[in-house]
Amino acid sequence: MAHQEQKKRGMLLHAALLIVFLATIWLPRSWDDRPLRDAWSRQMNARPSIEISRAARARVTSPPIMPQPQPVVLEYTPRVAMRDDPLFPSPNVDDLREHLELAPINEDPPGRPGNNFPTREEPSSLSFPTEEPSSPVAEPSAPKLPEEAPLFPPPKRPILKQQPEPSHIVEPAEVPQVPSVWATPQALQNMLDELVAECESGEWALNVDQRLQELVNAGAENDQRVVDILEELADLAQNGKKLSRQERRLDLRTKIARAEHALSRRLRVWEAAWTLSHLETLEKSDSSDMTAEAGSLHPENLLASVSQVDQRLRSMPQGDAWRTYLRLPDLSRLDQLPQEQASGVARGVLHRLTNVRLSRAQRNVLSEPAFVTLRRSLKPWAGASIDLATFLAKVEEYELQREPSQAYWLAKTQRALSVGEQDNVELARTLERNYRNANFRVAISDKLINRFLPGDTVSDDPVRDMIVGVPVRGRSTTNTDLRVRLQPGKGEWRIALEAVGEVWSSTSAASGPAVLHTRGQTDFLARKCIVVNRGGLHVSPAEVQARSNSRLVDVRTDYDGVPLIGSLVQNIARSRHAENRWQANREVEYKVEGKAARQLDERVSGGIANAEQTFQRAVDRRLQSLKMDWEPIELMTTDQRVIARVRVAGDHQLAAHTPRPQAPADSFASIQVHETLFNNLLARLGLEGQEFTLPQLCNYLSGKLLIRAWKVSSRAASDISFQFAEKDAFRVRFMDGRAEVRMSFARFTKDSKSWKDIGVRIHYRPDLAELRADLERDGSIEIQGDHLSFRDQIALQALFTKILERSRRFAVIQDRIAEDPRMAGLGVTQFHAEDGWMGVAIGPRRDLEEDYLSRSATAQR
Repeated sequence: MAHQEQKKRGMLLHAALLIVFLATIWLPRSWDDRPLRDAWSRQMNARPSIEISRAARARVTSPPIMPQPQPVVLEYTPRVAMRDDPLFPSPNVDDLREHLELAPINEDPPGRPGNNFPTREEPSSLSFPTEEPSSPVAEPSAPKLPEEAPLFPPPKRPILKQQPEPSHIVEPAEVPQVPSVWATPQALQNMLDELVAECESGEWALNVDQRLQELVNAGAENDQRVVDILEELADLAQNGKKLSRQERRLDLRTKIARAEHALSRRLRVWEAAWTLSHLETLEKSDSSDMTAEAGSLHPENLLASVSQVDQRLRSMPQGDAWRTYLRLPDLSRLDQLPQEQASGVARGVLHRLTNVRLSRAQRNVLSEPAFVTLRRSLKPWAGASIDLATFLAKVEEYELQREPSQAYWLAKTQRALSVGEQDNVELARTLERNYRNANFRVAISDKLINRFLPGDTVSDDPVRDMIVGVPVRGRSTTNTDLRVRLQPGKGEWRIALEAVGEVWSSTSAASGPAVLHTRGQTDFLARKCIVVNRGGLHVSPAEVQARSNSRLVDVRTDYDGVPLIGSLVQNIARSRHAENRWQANREVEYKVEGKAARQLDERVSGGIANAEQTFQRAVDRRLQSLKMDWEPIELMTTDQRVIARVRVAGDHQLAAHTPRPQAPADSFASIQVHETLFNNLLARLGLEGQEFTLPQLCNYLSGKLLIRAWKVSSRAASDISFQFAEKDAFRVRFMDGRAEVRMSFARFTKDSKSWKDIGVRIHYRPDLAELRADLERDGSIEIQGDHLSFRDQIALQALFTKILERSRRFAVIQDRIAEDPRMAGLGVTQFHAEDGWMGVAIGPRRDLEEDYLSRSATAQR
């Protein structure tokens, strides 16, 4: 009995020791281990630390005010390796190809990005459309910003007044709680979460995250603290740019660059919006007149300016057209309209008065005093002010979800601000450059252009001409090589088309009793310069230079059989040929130059005419039918490529805002398309709220897009009808190496079964094969709905699988291009779909499938 009791006590002792041992290992990781980590941190850093974590964000009401940026300790075991200088690793970096172009609009001005607060804006670099309206009644396209923008004036009192740094850390409880106007940048924080786990970028990401949390918790009236945080974030953005450039791993380098760019574009918007909101508050507090905004409107001044314009238009030949264009009847009763409607009318007329697509003559008319007075009278009616909290929340919603309806709100706000006072215009320009950037880019190398030009052409022609007054007969053979040379320049395409040729001739010329047989060679170079810029297409006359040389090979006379006389006549003929040789060569050169110039002009004129017809048929007419505009943001020529960046958007639509992928250096051609281009087109189709059957939808789309109607199998289309959702019915996303198509239906009916409020999501991945990059359906179709049972989801998935057959592909590169013999040896060297961009590049053929799969696997981790 005693033995059993002793054995039992021994087992209990062993169990207790085991529990204590496990507790020492497990408890610090599962319970609050901050005291242990704080002690560890104090040993590693002789300065205090700030603790922050995703779970603790909801508990933080106001962070402590720090005199300088401090290291951050996570509430889990630290994974960031401690270094002497983690932001500046060893400069021994491999020579890597740049994967992202980080400045989609303009390079930042010298100094820290976002640290010139309040900023003085440089003139906009946006290019203008190449076409002008033919008459003043033409409805103007999307409003454009002026090329020379007035500078942003400094605020009424200095905002960046330096204050002494606090000598101690204030506890969170001592900081008064104030309402915050700063929305949480969730999309940016998601990027930072991926970087926290990396040793190279963890500390930088944590520092950025800490400053963002301080900004979100900063009050609307805490002026100096907001400025300090924005300056610290600007420093971190600069460090992030350096960190991305020095990173060896391409995938991590790309993530850091995207996060840095997302932070930088927010800084520009935050500073402009905060300055505008702050200055409006100052103006209201400094003003003794606290009447309502409508009280500053003067209908009598507006009516007087409208009457003055109407009187001026009565003396003009196209006065009625101008009266309609300027909406004078609506302006005469503007004070009778609701405030929102009146503001819309005023903004629309102001945009027409400043439309950049007007011709020079039309702009001269609108610069007369009567129209200038009208513009000044309309500005108070069109003035727009923003609620900072609402505006910043809308920006972050769009950054996270990128829905067309959210883009519409921001674009409408940008347009309203662009015609207000100077402070409003500053914010409008910031939105223009950061959220209405080019969403289409194309680069074509001279190597590819030369492949599509005719190669060596040989022609054999009879010669019947007069040279130095002597009839010449014979034959000539002309060998011509057409090639392109690019002339570097910014703001335009400069293409020199050169025709290099040789003319070999065998002719005979009869002069008196002698017939001279000659052989000649003439080399020529014809050059024609083609320039494409904001003003359109300009073609210079052909310039030709020729050099001719001839050799006398035989002389025959009527006296060749007569002794002495025959030799004498031949010598006389040879002597005269030698005397006239220089003049004859010059005459031959002149004739060859004229013929080469005419042929080159004809070939270029025909090619340009065909290109214009193709562009009008394929692009311009479709965009006009959808009431969309295209605007070249940048045209550039290097010694190897012509590059164009274009924005395709309507008046109330956004464009690209994320950094685009950069094509391989050896690309013959590359195209990058942002998802906003497709979403803008889909939004203009007007599908929201409409009801269709499948055949009706196909016919509707063919009429809108001016294409042939798609064929739908009767089996899939039988007894199917649907109604699109009222908002964001159809949109496209490019992410994780795939193209994602989303459709939203208010109602979907098959036979007698009906479903409401459902969403459909389809993914497409590239099928890379030589010169083809077709998009094929990837995975199963996803069905979403709040009230769908499992049986409903199965039924709808089977139904959409029949409609969207897996065999149906979308050709990124058309078959006629892929099968062209001039594309021999070329293949798809890049297919990139990430962060809103789809990039395709063509270059020397190599195996891309393995590279694409490895990149996709990296993106999905």
